[in-house]
Amino acid sequence: WTAPDSTGTFLVYCSVSVPGREGSVISAVGVTVNSPPQISALTATPSVVDMGGTSALSCSASDLDGDAIAYSWTTNGGSVSGTDNTAVWTAPDSTGTYSVTCNASDGMAGGTSQLSADIRVATGPVITSLTSSVTPVARNAVDTLVCVATAPNNAGLTYAWSAASGTTSGSGSGFDWTAPAATGSYLVTCEASAAGFTDKARGTLEIMVNSLPVASILADPASVSTGGVAQVVCSAADADGVSLDYSWSVSGGAITGTGPTVSWTAPLSTG
Repeated sequence: WTAPDSTGTFLVYCSVSVPGREGSVISAVGVTVNSPPQISALTATPSVVDMGGTSALSCSASDLDGDAIAYSWTTNGGSVSGTDNTAVWTAPDSTGTYSVTCNASDGMAGGTSQLSADIRVATGPVITSLTSSVTPVARNAVDTLVCVATAPNNAGLTYAWSAASGTTSGSGSGFDWTAPAATGSYLVTCEASAAGFTDKARGTLEIMVNSLPVASILADPASVSTGGVAQVVCSAADADGVSLDYSWSVSGGAITGTGPTVSWTAPLSTG
């Protein structure tokens, strides 16, 4: 039985009879068609708290059938107070990452949806991302780094940067690092501290310094007839003296050969 496009309770009938005899027995079962609530958002503010701290929870849900929605909360650590779409989670006395789940139900069979959010209990700030704007970085070029951290109870953050090589400029979560003149792999460290907390968070980013090859391409002849062949040469050089690999792709026609020089066969259409 395939459910219809509308919700409700539908009866499915079964008729049983004995061949050659009159009469039959009919039995029916009711099947409920229901769209469960859809949870669109679950937030925990702040997402990082200290031991015993609290985080405000908010769960947004809707029901396509217009049914009333009942909310409940569960967690694998700490405690939750509240029975509506908003609640408060109190952290346990141990650090770690804990999950809080919002359950939205319309009271029908199979009419419950769930969505979980993680909350971290820490004794200091936590670095959530450390990124580089360029990969790899050319020699003597500037790379803008961004360090994103969060602190328990939304405490104010201070950032400090360090690098063993290259030159540094800036402060705060954004930072400019000028690569040295030599190629290689270099480490840049971000340290985040928060007001009122002694523990600090450190993140290290490995940055590759390498000058990209410079290339130019030439086809001879530059104009061919349909099905004709042109020789294509890619002239490239690497400032660091590194040996180069070549790969080719084409929007039409076909490439034959490998390395810096290949043959291109034109398609059977002009363009």
